[in-house]
Amino acid sequence: MGIAKMKKLTLLAEQKEKDSVLVAMQAMHNIEVISLKEAFSEGEEPELIALHFEERKETVGQLTQTLQDIRYAIAYLDQFVPSVGMFKSLKKKRPIYSLADLESRVKEIDYKKLLHRVDYMEQTLTRLNEKLKELQKEEAFFRQWQNLTFMPSDTKAFKHFEILVGTVETEKAQVFEAAVNDLDTAYAEDIYQSRDTWGYLLVTPVDELEACREIQQIYGFQPLSYQEKGLPKDELQANLSEQKQIIHKITEEKESLKKYHETREHLHLAEEYFYNMREREKAKELMIHSEFVFVISGWTEADKLPGHIEHIQAMCDNQSIAFFETDVQEEEIDDVPTVFDNPEFVKPFESITAQFGMPKYNGFDPTPWYYPFHIAFFGMMSADLGYGLLLWLATWYALRTFELSKGMRLSLKMFNQLSYGTMLFGLIFGSFLGFDLPFRLLNLTDNVILVMGISVALGIIHMILGYGIKIYLAIKVKDYVSAYLDGAQWALILLGVAVIAINMVFFNIAWLTTAGLVLILGNILGMFIVKIFSNENKLAGVGQAAFGIMDVASVIGDLVSYTRLTALAVAGANIGMAFNLILSLLPPIARFTIGVILFVLLHALNIFITYLGAYVHTMRLQYVEFFGKFFESDGRRFNPLKTLEKYIWTKKS
Repeated sequence: MGIAKMKKLTLLAEQKEKDSVLVAMQAMHNIEVISLKEAFSEGEEPELIALHFEERKETVGQLTQTLQDIRYAIAYLDQFVPSVGMFKSLKKKRPIYSLADLESRVKEIDYKKLLHRVDYMEQTLTRLNEKLKELQKEEAFFRQWQNLTFMPSDTKAFKHFEILVGTVETEKAQVFEAAVNDLDTAYAEDIYQSRDTWGYLLVTPVDELEACREIQQIYGFQPLSYQEKGLPKDELQANLSEQKQIIHKITEEKESLKKYHETREHLHLAEEYFYNMREREKAKELMIHSEFVFVISGWTEADKLPGHIEHIQAMCDNQSIAFFETDVQEEEIDDVPTVFDNPEFVKPFESITAQFGMPKYNGFDPTPWYYPFHIAFFGMMSADLGYGLLLWLATWYALRTFELSKGMRLSLKMFNQLSYGTMLFGLIFGSFLGFDLPFRLLNLTDNVILVMGISVALGIIHMILGYGIKIYLAIKVKDYVSAYLDGAQWALILLGVAVIAINMVFFNIAWLTTAGLVLILGNILGMFIVKIFSNENKLAGVGQAAFGIMDVASVIGDLVSYTRLTALAVAGANIGMAFNLILSLLPPIARFTIGVILFVLLHALNIFITYLGAYVHTMRLQYVEFFGKFFESDGRRFNPLKTLEKYIWTKKS
């Protein structure tokens, strides 16, 4: 229980078995391939013993580009191909393929042709949309000038008048018009008005051309450049007709794309295939090769190693493969990945540890130790039998009915277990959907101080456990000073606080109070003694011990954090009761009609808020008050050679 024992599996095989070996490893999802370049001592060239490393960057780059093209095409089709509802998609069973079957299927569907087809459809739609935007821009122009009843080019025939059509910025338009009309015989008439510009017709006699042109220059008059063959109103009608045709074509293309269900599914398979192939090509860079043989090495769980060897032998020619098992060496500790090994009921909580950080291979997995506290803390803060039943039913139904990824399944299993804590404390506090049950052990409202005491008591046990783990880890590396100063000292001080508190509440025995004070004061004195004797500079040891006393405030702050267990429990319960009280004030008809809907909605909101607060604060208590005492996250995750499994499941054989 904790961290799985790892072994290194090294395999020597003929070159003809290389792809078969990689396929067998990838299908198992349980061997992390490692680089063998470091197997050569410094200064030794692999060529001297007829071995070499393959450069696969070009192949990997090509496969990555193919993957990007496929994913882009899938994302594009997702915009048009109707998707099934969320529940239907979750219920839909994924197909199961072996890697060989997947390869055969992808070769049958001709993915390049599918990509070309999607690309052609995209380009067609892009051209149509660009043309439509261009026409819409022209439409705005024609609408502005549709009151123009003559062609601007026809005005050049007049000898005694200059007739111009053009625009002026809106803020200058009225002043411009007044200036032109103030001339003796010149004339300005607006044709259109918009937010940015006004369109004008200017008629100017030859003898006032100079004055009118000066006004045009002052106010920024821009002559109209009109290149169309017809009048604006006629061009507008033609434009609208062409837009209608293009919109119809766009609609047809989009309707056509809606039928690309099969194409998208085929591209899903192609994405799976090329991702798997790229990962195998990456693994080839980590091997050692010669003309006839290759060597590959990787980490895997020791108890699964015999099964892996058997599987590889079954998938390949057993006569041409040699297997070598190696235990983890001391110098390899930092390179070994961490794999958790816990009972099935604890496994869903491993993700909480992993989110904080991975312990080292030879480190300590705290998951099974905080597991019961996690359920208790979450349950105490949510504390309602009805809410717990709803959470249990929702997660049970999802686990039983939906096709879920491994990660999602573990998350739902975790919340399914958390529902038991919610139901248990719901029974203890006698709450069901905000209503009082006819039986209870504690009244949350009337016994707030007692419940808060229980919260702090749980916190003390939780923190002492964290300090206990610190003591164990420090003694393991023979760091006895740290075992006392960072672990035993604070655990004993907390024990002293607990003894005094329990005595005050239940017994009121003088010697128990004395014992608690001895534990507290004795360990504060012990801190000074250990600091002084473990420090070469005794005066500095005294100073460090004096500063160490300030950590008492930090410990008190940690204890206060556990009172939020009670605060959130009271808040959730009172909000639920308040909702029920409000609904009970409605008239009977409203209570059993709209009141039912409001009941569901209001309690759904309270469930969300309650569970969110319980989840976040439980995580905080683990990460700060527990992990902070001992946890070192300097390990790394296990990264095995595996398949994508985004749209399908992969079988080993």
